[in-house]
Amino acid sequence: MAIPHISEWEKRVGITSWTRFETSENTIDTTIFKPLAACKPHVRVVYYGRVAESPRECLLVVGWKSREAYMAFKKSPHYEELMTNLGAQSTPLVQPQTQVAVFSRVWFNMSFGPNTEVLAAYFPSSTTPETQQAVLNTERLVHTEAMGLPSPRCYKKPPTFGWIDGLQDRNGQTAIACMWCHGWYSKELEERFKVNERRFHLELTGTDRPLAVDVFEQDLRALGVIDWETCHVSFTRILELGSV
Repeated sequence: MAIPHISEWEKRVGITSWTRFETSENTIDTTIFKPLAACKPHVRVVYYGRVAESPRECLLVVGWKSREAYMAFKKSPHYEELMTNLGAQSTPLVQPQTQVAVFSRVWFNMSFGPNTEVLAAYFPSSTTPETQQAVLNTERLVHTEAMGLPSPRCYKKPPTFGWIDGLQDRNGQTAIACMWCHGWYSKELEERFKVNERRFHLELTGTDRPLAVDVFEQDLRALGVIDWETCHVSFTRILELGSV
């Protein structure tokens, strides 16, 4: 099913590939990413990091200038070399897996940092374009002027949003998926936001007002979400591909 505005987003900001892989090393050896240097002119940014909830798992996130550039890379021997490198320390049952996502109008990495929360939500494949638009318009986890802006803020930038390519199998259902990337300044500030940030309500005051995170989850449920999952990654940017 066509996602509203997806082609417009892709023309503006390109696509991103998200590859999950395993490594037993305490420090990720960045030389395993060296095959990406072959397509340096077609790559905007490269990030990597370890998943906090599952320390053997890591993410490699590449921002591509176009889908055509990514597809050409996939057909090249450099792609095979990269997948071999990423799979070298993986168990036979957990080989590198890649998903492609297109983010809405802004660079996906605007909110990347040392405590990036990646939230993926799954909706029925029958979800209408109108509901997909409503998912995009869901009030995100941000401070609001109505409730007062704290100093310091709890996040680097407002969360970025993107749709993941293709259909997913989730809880026995065929689903479409999207993701939000939240760039919390720290784990402590993330927790502070989630237990303190509330949404304005004319008829309620103080702690009777709903928590922002509860409203967000209620909105997803109202839109028919099947399931969602989160992970936290301390992302590091590779500034020069030729130097890895």
